[in-house]
Amino acid sequence: MEAARKLSPRTLRIYEREERHFIRNFRQIYGRPPEGAADEQIGDYLKNCYPEHVRSASTLTVHVAAIKRWRRKNVKRAAELISPLVAPAVAEEHPRLLADDELNMLFASMDSHICGLMLRLIYSAGIRLREVVDIRVRDADFAGRRLYISDRGTGGRWVSFPGKLQYLLERETLQKRPQDYLFSLRSARDGSCEPVSKRTLQHFLIRAAEELDLGRITVQTLRDNFVVHLMRQGIDSNKIVSIMGYRNRRPILRYKKYVSEKEIQVRGPLIV
Repeated sequence: MEAARKLSPRTLRIYEREERHFIRNFRQIYGRPPEGAADEQIGDYLKNCYPEHVRSASTLTVHVAAIKRWRRKNVKRAAELISPLVAPAVAEEHPRLLADDELNMLFASMDSHICGLMLRLIYSAGIRLREVVDIRVRDADFAGRRLYISDRGTGGRWVSFPGKLQYLLERETLQKRPQDYLFSLRSARDGSCEPVSKRTLQHFLIRAAEELDLGRITVQTLRDNFVVHLMRQGIDSNKIVSIMGYRNRRPILRYKKYVSEKEIQVRGPLIV
């Protein structure tokens, strides 16, 4: 089955990781392995692990696909009743564009917290959640005002960050070694810095948006707004693909309908 679908090595690694998470989490919740679990119980498991307010289409879809793959291998059948759980998340996957005052209000509310700095960096550089938590001190080039983002699939890329964040980012490097994580909340006993977790960052953003009555905002919402911001500046689509770390142009096609010709403002050279 997998040979026919031609799953890439990277996809297989992701599925295997999610399968391990599924087995471990299921044991913790129900106190037994998931081999004999009914479809309804797996549905309850997903609702417990991915409550409505933190559920995202990309996360849930990958986890469900991994569970189906695991059941085909170990139970010889795929779960049927867990598929509808993906539908509500998919319905929310359409990009939500935030007004400038909403973005300003959101970032102002988290100005003094390290998670706020990370979220501002995600929005202003277009990087992913897993990428921002993995940044090391050695990845920062403050002279060039850029960060190196590691990616085993594409080989990595450089992204620029705005000057407003330079002092704050440099401050995060104080008393840290080149191999330490740039963003950390605590230090381990051996002196190394542990990264801010993805879950911590997600929940921080959700709570901040709820307190400001801005509705549901995720890290992907910030990336969506960054892409539309670039497109409205008239940035070439191939350049956007490179900045965002995409493999091809397909991911940015979903943003086309959010940018009209009247909104595009191509910035030319300054005429003195």
